[in-house]
Amino acid sequence: MVCLERFLQSVAPQLGVNERFLLAAFMFVFEGRWRGFVVGDVADRLGVSAKMVRAGFGLLSDADYLVVDDRVTTSRGRPKLSFSLSDDLKQARMELSRAEVWGKQRQAIRECLCGSAFSSGAKGGPDLGAKAGYCNPPTRTRSPKLPVPARLIASLLIAKSDELGCVQDLSKAHLRELTGLSDSGVRKHVRELYQRGAILGAVPGVSSRLLAEHKVTSAYLLNLPDWPCLAGRFAGGCVFLDSEQVDFHAELLDKLSFLSQVLRKQVMHVELGTLLFKLLQIAAELIISCPKRLSSAQKFYDRYASSSGLNGRVAAILQPQLAIFQAVYGPNIPLNIVTLLCENLVWFCIETAISVRRILIDCGTVVDSLVALQIWPQLKGSRESVCRLLFISTSGSGAVFRYAPSGDV
Repeated sequence: MVCLERFLQSVAPQLGVNERFLLAAFMFVFEGRWRGFVVGDVADRLGVSAKMVRAGFGLLSDADYLVVDDRVTTSRGRPKLSFSLSDDLKQARMELSRAEVWGKQRQAIRECLCGSAFSSGAKGGPDLGAKAGYCNPPTRTRSPKLPVPARLIASLLIAKSDELGCVQDLSKAHLRELTGLSDSGVRKHVRELYQRGAILGAVPGVSSRLLAEHKVTSAYLLNLPDWPCLAGRFAGGCVFLDSEQVDFHAELLDKLSFLSQVLRKQVMHVELGTLLFKLLQIAAELIISCPKRLSSAQKFYDRYASSSGLNGRVAAILQPQLAIFQAVYGPNIPLNIVTLLCENLVWFCIETAISVRRILIDCGTVVDSLVALQIWPQLKGSRESVCRLLFISTSGSGAVFRYAPSGDV
């Protein structure tokens, strides 16, 4: 949902993270409501303090995003101050309502903003279960809800993700621009999302002259609330592969064994994670686009590697200029280094697609009915050392499998 990203880019730069959070809440939490926003009601709905909402309303009113209405009398005492959306904010929300979304993407963003998603079991505030005293001092436990900045970041991640929870092309610098946080603030709250389990892991981005994209941003895998039901169409599933069963890193390194030790070491430490992730996504596309042709690796390479566009997609990942490789590793490398690399990486994609297809069939998945598939390697920051196959299918029901090869107990 690019509209949320574009909208937050267009807001006044002097607005902080709290005001941007309130603007996002007007977009998603209070859909269909244009006026009559009272501080207490908004604070209760979002699970935040009335003080924060009152200060935010004042700044949004000064920036012409809110219009002050007449005071509302709901009970005895001083009438409450009410606000309405400005014409510009109404127009922005109408454009957002027409944006294309997957499944229940709006619902997921709404749950993040309200604090109901990714909440922990601990209760905030002082622990009054036992009488406080000298031997039993009062304690304060962690709030079960995410902090406001973390909620806004989680909402932006979900708005940028696909229905399998994959987020790409969203750097920390861009998050800083959208949220109004500092670099340290973005890092702190992204770390909070890791700890709460909102982010399952990431493929770190790199800067490399050997890749066609010199600067590649990190890719995140989200633990979407209520997935796979959230996808909203067909059935979603996940297959966990233990590192002893499948090691994509080792298989890719084996394909790079023809390289000199210096070049292989450089690739392993700098570009391997990003290169592996991109190749696995190409392998996933092969399984969806031509599942019946993946019976033999040699036959597929001879007949379909070019016609299916596989050669072109792999070549598009690498820097095509030989001079760049010579500048990095010296003039003594083979003149056909780029061709050799592409050929070996194409073989890696084909063999990976065949093995993953076989695993999905062993788990009872009808491969011909797949409409979305992602292959995730072991992720940095993940609590589990597993590879993941995430898919959406038009047949069967959503399920989670721990893959065990035939013959294993």
